[in-house]
This record gives sequence, structure tokens and C-alpha cells, in this order.
Amino acid sequence: MKRKKLFILLVVLVVIAGGAGGVYYYLQQRKKPNQPFVDAFRMRQNTVVATRGNIATYISSSGTLEPAANVTVAAETSGEIKELLVKKNDVVKEGDLLAVLENEQAELDYIIAKRDYEAALIDGDEITIRQKAIQLKNAELALQRTEIRAPISGTIVEVHVDDKDRVASGTSIVQIVDMQNFKINLRISELEISDIKQDQNVIVTVSSLGNQTYPAKITNVGVLPVGQGDPVTYPVEVRLSASDDRLRPGMNCNIDIVTAQATDVVVVPVESVNRVGGRSYVTVVDGDDTKVVEVQLGLSDGLNVAVLSGLEPYTTILRTNYSLYIDAAAELVGETQPQPGQSQNRGAPAVGVPQVQFRSITGGRF
Repeated sequence: MKRKKLFILLVVLVVIAGGAGGVYYYLQQRKKPNQPFVDAFRMRQNTVVATRGNIATYISSSGTLEPAANVTVAAETSGEIKELLVKKNDVVKEGDLLAVLENEQAELDYIIAKRDYEAALIDGDEITIRQKAIQLKNAELALQRTEIRAPISGTIVEVHVDDKDRVASGTSIVQIVDMQNFKINLRISELEISDIKQDQNVIVTVSSLGNQTYPAKITNVGVLPVGQGDPVTYPVEVRLSASDDRLRPGMNCNIDIVTAQATDVVVVPVESVNRVGGRSYVTVVDGDDTKVVEVQLGLSDGLNVAVLSGLEPYTTILRTNYSLYIDAAAELVGETQPQPGQSQNRGAPAVGVPQVQFRSITGGRF
């Protein structure tokens, strides 16, 4: 009787345990989402479309705006200011009359020299004519020096004299600044100066004007270093190609010098490309299927890279190519499996199997 009761108890325990196990398995299965669905969802979330566009690499620097021309106009002769014709902030053009010195004596000397020259032309010999021509030329220059004219177009930023002031030769009269054309003087490291060339395109960003950008060009690349330092630096001049009345001398700028560019190319994110065994690959996505394709790369700016061949624009690819690590490695290993009869040491790489190295992409060309 006792054995019969014990047997029944064991049967009940087995049934209970099996049922509990079944319930547990069922609940666990309900907790797990459909794995193929999850993988497809994650893949769709990790895709990007190859675009067509431009890529450029830059050398970045900073500086301040300077007027392309800043001229102090001085008197070329002594005398009294007879008439001052400009004031501060006036805009003048090259050749405009700024001031006139007392010139009565200069006018008289010019009239006499002109009369003597004309008389010599009538009855003078060759030497006399030459002499009177030189005297006339000197009198004309002396009269011109009493008229102070603008050597450049620009804005009068300083006036240093007043009417009736007596000035000597060399006295500063006004200061003119070209407010339509600006330059930036840079110092470029010896590590980067070899990439800087005359007429290279430059993008100038002025932060105080809402990060407004302006096209510019390299107008001068210095040969001799500036001062001493480590690293050595060289002077480079940049000139803006566009004018803007909001620009002022002294404004801070960020400068991006275009050192290389590729236009109208297929562009993909750097992170979507893997390099395996000296080759570059991306993973093309077609619905729920993927395919690893080899591509030829061009210029990279560190974030994006140009694809020269192997991929059409507007193709969907994996943004982050994690699966390629496994696929490419398996393909390489599969091509170099040991032949039958060869032994393989588990603690060392297989004979004939290359070591797979994955390298990230940085800015530059491939």
C-alpha cells in the first residue's frame, strides 16, 4: 500500500513539474518578440541613402578683417590750408580733391614759366626751348602739389587739419580706408603651408554677423617664416571677393581654406564604409535583404566620403556596417581554409588565413 501511494505521489509531482515547465516556456516565448521582425526593424533604422553632392577638405584658421587699403594722405609742400573740402566719414573716389593749399605764388610761377616757354618756341634756340620746357614742368608740378587729392577710393576716417592751418611738407592731412575691400592676414604652420596655393578658394565666416559666410581667395603666400616658433609659421594673405556694408575692420573671422574638392560625386557617410584587406565595402539594402559590394573611394572630409565606382546614387545602404565585419572576415577565411590533411593549431591563426584588420576612414584621398 505504501509503495502504491509513493508511486502515485511521484506521478503527481512529475505532472506538476511538466506543467510548470510548459507554462514557464510559454511565458518566456511570449516575452520574446519575433526575431526576424526585430532584425528587419533595426536594419531599417540603420540605413542611409547614398546621395550625389560635393566634398571638400579644408585647413581652418582664424583672424580679423583689415581694410585692403589704408592710406594716410600727407602734404607734398608747405603752406597754409586755403580750403578743406572733406570731413570725417565722407566717401571719396580716387582723384577727388581733398584740400587746397595757398597757391597764389605757385600760380604766378606757372603763368610766367608758360609764357617764357611759348616765347622760346617762336625765336629761341634748341637749348633755350629745352630749358624753358623744364622750368614749365617744374612750375606745373609745384602748382599740382598745392592740390591734395585722394590716392584711393574709400572713406575718410580721420581729418588731421583745419582751415587756415599752416602745414609743412609731410604733414598728415587725412586718412582714407577702403571699406569695400577687406583682407585677412594669417599665419599658417609649416605642417600645412605646402597645401596652400595662390588663388585657392577660401570661405570666411564672420560670427558677429550671424555666421555670415563670404567667398575669398588666397592672394599671397609668404616664402619667409614669421618670427621664430615651433612649429614655424608663414604669412598668408586672404582677400574677400564680395563686399558688404556691414563689414568693419577688426571683426573676428573663421577661415576655411579649400585644399581639395570633388564635385557631383556619390557621397556616403564614412561610418558606412569598411576597409578589409586593402579593399573598401558597403552593404546595400534591398527590402529585407543585404548585399556587400566593393567600392572605389575618393576624397573624404572625415564625415563623408566620395564613392568613385561600385555604387549608384540614391542606393540604400547600411549606415553602420557592423555586419560587414563578420561577412568580410568569413569570406576571407572561407577562401583560405586549410586543405584536407593540414593540421590547425587552435592557439594560433590557421596556416594561409590572413589576419583581418578593419581600418576607419579619416579625411583625405584613398
